[in-house]
Amino acid sequence: MFLSFNGDFVVVKNTKNISCNDGVFTMNERKIERRAFIISFCGNVLLFLLKLIAGIIIGSALLKADAVHSLTDVAVTVISFSGDLLSKRKKTSKFPFGYVKIANFTALLSAFALIFTAVMLFLSGESQNFSGGGELATVLVCVLAVIIKQILFFVVLKSAKAARSEILKADAWHHQADSLSSVAALVGSLFIAATFEAGEFICRLIISFLIIFVAVKIFISAFLSLVDYRANKEIELKICDFVAAKNNVTKVFIKTRRAGNGCFVVIYVQSTVNSVLELKALFSEISKEVEARFPYVYEAEVTIL
Repeated sequence: MFLSFNGDFVVVKNTKNISCNDGVFTMNERKIERRAFIISFCGNVLLFLLKLIAGIIIGSALLKADAVHSLTDVAVTVISFSGDLLSKRKKTSKFPFGYVKIANFTALLSAFALIFTAVMLFLSGESQNFSGGGELATVLVCVLAVIIKQILFFVVLKSAKAARSEILKADAWHHQADSLSSVAALVGSLFIAATFEAGEFICRLIISFLIIFVAVKIFISAFLSLVDYRANKEIELKICDFVAAKNNVTKVFIKTRRAGNGCFVVIYVQSTVNSVLELKALFSEISKEVEARFPYVYEAEVTIL
């Protein structure tokens, strides 16, 4: 901690790394996230090999095309995990606030990948049919792939909520998008076989819209963090109430800005304390306790109001 003067302001900053870690993750959340990424990667590789080998043996064009789609999911998972690791690098003199926004940038890329997947699904049309033969075997493999993808989706999404990770959330929805694309291929092919091509078009349209809707939500969340948008009002109120309850604090005003999986906080305090040393002790106490109590706070900077 250090005390500095800036005009009429007394500022206390925490110059050490915050107690939880640079990415505002507890050790348990890190373990959850890493385990989810490993499960996601292994699941995508398994599906890629399953679809590719089955497609070659059966001679199914649909399975071969779906295998390529699963391969792109493997690449997206690797990029997401790499971005997550980079975002948790230690703070340096050149990057005093850390690399946390890399997580938001990676989530942004994942959102674009989801939108691309939705557009390609919508434009695929009749190309996703059972050409090449082996209709029954193809259906069975696709159904198995959908089941595996749904399991991966729920496992990874649950982990994303537990770890408060936008990157994991985006990766989970990639699993869902892949699952929905397989469903669209199956249902669409059945509509085509029944000479009801309008049904196939409606199926692709609805699923593509759902994927784009989720992608836009992820994009907006990541973009707002990149442009230093304020944290949730509920979070701000909790911090304000906590600081206002401290002894010798008469008034509190805070400013927040999102970054990575948490936020930075500037706390303006009006106090009955007059001496500089007592102010230093009070501000130091507030800064430490806010960072310890609220795991999503990267750094709490305290100034006099």
